[in-house]
Amino acid sequence: MKTTGNFLLAIIVVTLVTACGGEKYTPPTGWQRHENYTLKFSVYYPPGWKFSNQGSPNLIFNISSPKTNDQDYIQENVNLVVQDVAEGMDVTTYLEELEKKASNQLEAIEKQSNESVDFKGYSAITSTYLAQVNDIRVRWLQYTWIKDDKAYLLTYSAEIAQYDAYKDFALEIIKSFQFN
Repeated sequence: MKTTGNFLLAIIVVTLVTACGGEKYTPPTGWQRHENYTLKFSVYYPPGWKFSNQGSPNLIFNISSPKTNDQDYIQENVNLVVQDVAEGMDVTTYLEELEKKASNQLEAIEKQSNESVDFKGYSAITSTYLAQVNDIRVRWLQYTWIKDDKAYLLTYSAEIAQYDAYKDFALEIIKSFQFN
C-alpha cells in the first residue's frame, strides 16, 4: 500500500511540475547566474563572457562573447531590452511598429523568418534578420513577447561570419532565461 501511495505522489509531483512550466533549468558546469529582482527573472551565461547592465535605460542586460582579436568589432551577444507598451497592445502590432523604426535606422535590413511560438508560457514571435551595421553584415535572432504591458526583446546578434560559431552558446543563454 505504501508503494502505491508513493507512486501516486510521484505522479502528482510530475504533473504539477509539468503544469507549472516544466523542469527547473540546469546550467552547464561553470556558468554564472544573474538575477534581476525588479523584473523577477534570472539568466545564466558562460565563463569568459561579459555581463553588463549599463547602457540605455531599456537595456536590461547585454552578455557578450570574449573579444577574439583587435579586429573583432562586433562581439557576439545576447541582450534583453524591455519597453513599456500601450495597455492591450499585442506582440504582433508591437513588432510591426518596431520593424518600421528599424527599417528607417538600419541599412539593408532583411527579415529572414517570423514565427509565432510559446516562450516561457507567453505568446511570442521569434524572428531572424540581416542588416548592415557600420559596414559589417550582422544577423540576429530575436524573441519578442509582452508581459504586464512591457515588451521583452531577447536577442542574439553576431557578425554573419561568426553567427554559427556562437549560436549554441546564445541559444543556451536564451534557454536559461526564466521568470522567478
